[in-house]
Amino acid sequence: MPAVPPPPHRRAPAVPLPGGVVFLTYSTKAPHFRRRDTVSASTLERALAPYRVLDESSTKESREQSLTQLKQSIPYVDRRCRPEKPGSLSIDTVAHCQGDLSGNFVWTLTLTDELTHWTQNRAIWNKGRYVTCNALKHLFRELPFRVRSLNTDNGSEFINHHMQHFLSECYRTCEVTRSRPYKKNDNARVEERNRRVVREHFGDVRFDDEGFVRLLNRFYHYSNLILNHFSPCVHLVSKKRQGTGIVKLYDEARTPYQRLMEHLPEGRRKERLKAFHESLDPIDLTLKVQQCRADILHLLQRHKIDQ
Repeated sequence: MPAVPPPPHRRAPAVPLPGGVVFLTYSTKAPHFRRRDTVSASTLERALAPYRVLDESSTKESREQSLTQLKQSIPYVDRRCRPEKPGSLSIDTVAHCQGDLSGNFVWTLTLTDELTHWTQNRAIWNKGRYVTCNALKHLFRELPFRVRSLNTDNGSEFINHHMQHFLSECYRTCEVTRSRPYKKNDNARVEERNRRVVREHFGDVRFDDEGFVRLLNRFYHYSNLILNHFSPCVHLVSKKRQGTGIVKLYDEARTPYQRLMEHLPEGRRKERLKAFHESLDPIDLTLKVQQCRADILHLLQRHKIDQ
């Protein structure tokens, strides 16, 4: 009669090891190593478990499924209701890649308040989740108001478990939303700041050297002070169609600092911000911005010559 195979739920019996192969086991009851001439499938499986290579396709599928579930759990932003207090933030990234996303290069993280237009920028090397999260922590610490909500696009640098864990642990009262796919108007404030702060100064130049990160962050430090304290901006109040055109009505032009001071309650934070504003010199800041920009362009030119 042919041999009957063992049931599928049972392991194969122990088999002798080939010549030259030594298998040692360690017993906790009698703490010493023991040489074995036979080994079972269960023992081999336990021994090789730390070195087993997982199937890349199944791991990728499970990771994509997890991120899809995370993305679906984040609601879309509702722009019909305007914020009444500072702290409703929009965030976006700008690629300094000259149209080529391959390789390593510098990204700029832009954070803008919807009510006051208060803007902070931070340069990062690539846009991995850990680097992006650390840059976001730095930007949050520099804000003169409390973070109430955060709206992002659907990029993987924002929609990941590491970022959601950071926000849920450190900013539990922060409401996280995302823009609708292919609807850039959901992030109109921060998109406008990307153009005015980043693209108008550097265009679409490629920064593929990590040394640009320090220079760009120094540039953003001074340029953000000018933008927030001395550059007026307007808010769209209403728009209506009149004949074949659209008539838009804007409010009075004010700086983000002036808009913020109108909404900050009386207290130590407001006094510190006022004292800091009075200590700033716009002419000195402009000269520092020009010097930082010259240093960046000089490094860019030297980098092109070395290549």
